[in-house]
Amino acid sequence: IKPLSSSSVDPPPVKRVIAIYGTNLDTEVAGAYCRNPVVKLSSSDNKFMIKPLHILDENAKLTRIGGQTHVIKKGIISETSKTPQRIVGGDPSKRVNTSGDGTVPYRSLQHSRSWKGKGCDVTVHEIDKAEHREILNDERFHRLVLGIVQYDIAKVH
Repeated sequence: IKPLSSSSVDPPPVKRVIAIYGTNLDTEVAGAYCRNPVVKLSSSDNKFMIKPLHILDENAKLTRIGGQTHVIKKGIISETSKTPQRIVGGDPSKRVNTSGDGTVPYRSLQHSRSWKGKGCDVTVHEIDKAEHREILNDERFHRLVLGIVQYDIAKVH
């Protein structure tokens, strides 16, 4: 791979990609911010302390509609299993209600789907409620990998 001429938008230089990831866990996708005083005089030693211009708005609330598909906690907005999502490479008029793996938003998890039909065979397996790091300890993940490997071995023989 040539790092200066390739990007994650392009499929990797392999014939086959199998993507396995978790879904349907609340996953951070945005933040609600409010203005913060730029300069604040410290009362302890009379020195100026620079403060950020914006901070997370811990009192922010979602709209009625937004509250049906996302959650907000201390200014952090997360997608949920009720968040309507487009499937990459699918019918643009259809949505599925799902979310990411607790770390990576669903839209990013399914990026490998965009490589289909570009010289790369892509298969995607989603595991419900499998967390980003803990998926490696998930029995469903191991059964899936074992099934893929056994199938490939059977195809060769």
